[in-house]
Amino acid sequence: MLKIENILTCGLVISLFVVGCGKKQEQTGYVETKTEEGKKMIQQEKQEAVQTKESALEQTEEKVAKGEPEKTETKTESVKEKTASIVKELIAKAKALLDKGAYEEASAVAHDVLKNYDSASQEAKDIIATVTEKLKTMATEKSSEIKEKLEGLGK
Repeated sequence: MLKIENILTCGLVISLFVVGCGKKQEQTGYVETKTEEGKKMIQQEKQEAVQTKESALEQTEEKVAKGEPEKTETKTESVKEKTASIVKELIAKAKALLDKGAYEEASAVAHDVLKNYDSASQEAKDIIATVTEKLKTMATEKSSEIKEKLEGLGK
């Protein structure tokens, strides 16, 4: 009798695992699609920022060569404003992803902000902290569910 219970318990656990893996694969496909969309948007923003920066540097060099350093500060401020605008836009995208439950994508966008635009962005750091907390909570909940199911099987 004990062997039959063990076999049934193992079969049920394996079944739950297989069903769970199937759902995870469905979710993974959706997440991968959204991740690719997010990466494309981020890449476009990066390219625009690089082009703006290069253009501003070229114009600055020309003006310095002509002896117009006063206007150089204006272009520098323009580049800073453009960068701040990009950061603001990326933070908004990260928050939207966070609201949708796309935690990995939100974290990736926030990391991109810190790495490429503003290493001191508190908003990006807050998003990463929120994602970390949400994922920990989800892992704890799933762990509790599995324990409850396994305990129910033992009775």
